[in-house]
Amino acid sequence: MPIQEINPFLKFKSYSGILNDVKTNTTPIQNKTRLNPNIIKGLAALTILGVGIAAVVKVKNLNPLNKTIKTLTENAQEDAENIFENSKKLLNEVIEIYNKDSSTVPNYAWLKITTEDNKIIRKITYKNDYASIMEEFSKEGNLVRKTFFEKDTTIIQQNGKKLSDNTFDFDEIMAFTKGKLFSYEKGHSTLDGNKEKWDKYILFNDTKPHFYAKGLEMINNKVKKYFEGITFSEGKPVFYIQEYKELEDGTVQFAKRLRLFKGVWR
Repeated sequence: MPIQEINPFLKFKSYSGILNDVKTNTTPIQNKTRLNPNIIKGLAALTILGVGIAAVVKVKNLNPLNKTIKTLTENAQEDAENIFENSKKLLNEVIEIYNKDSSTVPNYAWLKITTEDNKIIRKITYKNDYASIMEEFSKEGNLVRKTFFEKDTTIIQQNGKKLSDNTFDFDEIMAFTKGKLFSYEKGHSTLDGNKEKWDKYILFNDTKPHFYAKGLEMINNKVKKYFEGITFSEGKPVFYIQEYKELEDGTVQFAKRLRLFKGVWR
């Protein structure tokens, strides 16, 4: 039964015959990035940071916008456009692989392992009626891509790096809702104390960027700091914030917070 782009998951339950030709002893792979609705809500909250911060704000230094910030804004728009277009191709590719690899699996199966030369190159695991996971491996046995399918949500994680505790960080993570890109993460890493870092983070609204941040850090799914951020409205820049930081007393601090008004950053 092929899966559809908007609702990509298949029903697997149990099929021991799939494992007969597999000689490799594998340990279940864990990952710290899960389909947690609180994460989505926490990241969505980023979009209000440029529009109005409810907490008391301490401004260190407010300077006029220079050419560097203007260039950053333009680069963010171009970057988001390219990522969105490439994400559609990636999603179609993943779904095509999934459909092809799962087409021969009985409806009662819960696991499908595909091998070449006695090496695992792909593993599809059924979790429940609404969710499944596909893991893809290199010939050397490294996890190169992991995809979560759950109801209307698809999360694709690429270029995995195995950590000392057997979990993984990924260089790129894309989250889709109903087949459309919702967020893009670049250079994700998980640290002690429920702390996460990203080199780059982009939230999308429909087909356009809604929030763009560089050097973002979160603790327990709450934004703590980022180096630069731009808030967009219908794809057009509205606010620019530099060196955002939440202090211990709950107030926030930044070096710059400028609004684009009649073509001028103020």
